[in-house]
Amino acid sequence: MTARVLEFEESLTRRQDEAQQEFLVLHNQAVAHAERITSDASEQVEAALAHARRISARADDYERLARAQAQQVEADAQVRAREILDDSRDKAQRIADTITSHASGVLRDAEDRTRDLRWQQQQLGSFMSEMNELLRAAPRGARTEHVADGDDAEDAPNAEVDADEAAFEEHSGVDERE
Repeated sequence: MTARVLEFEESLTRRQDEAQQEFLVLHNQAVAHAERITSDASEQVEAALAHARRISARADDYERLARAQAQQVEADAQVRAREILDDSRDKAQRIADTITSHASGVLRDAEDRTRDLRWQQQQLGSFMSEMNELLRAAPRGARTEHVADGDDAEDAPNAEVDADEAAFEEHSGVDERE
């Protein structure tokens, strides 16, 4: 029995050694596998971080490019707006100058016409005064003789008015149609 117990203990020790050996092998394999997984994961994390850094750098580059382009577009728009505003001011000034010039010309023409009409009015007044003086100075019989010579009494005042108007037009240089 002792031999069996010894044999059993020996077998048990051997099995324990074998189990311990197998445990160590499996443990080492598990540790190696865990290290490989950790190493692979670390490499993947590092690759992902590097990729993220590259994408972030590209995003920063695109952002800087977009900002630069936006600033350029804004600057171009401001320049164009200034040009349009300057052109509009120039056109407005030219229009104002043209209107002012035209208004001045019309005003000058109106003033000239007013002066001409006042001169003509003075001439007409002088002419009418002269005619009144002539009519007062003419003997009354001379007018009746003219009527008695064959003109109707109704035509005589019209003839005098027509003669007065013709003399006025000749004297003043003004046509009634004006």
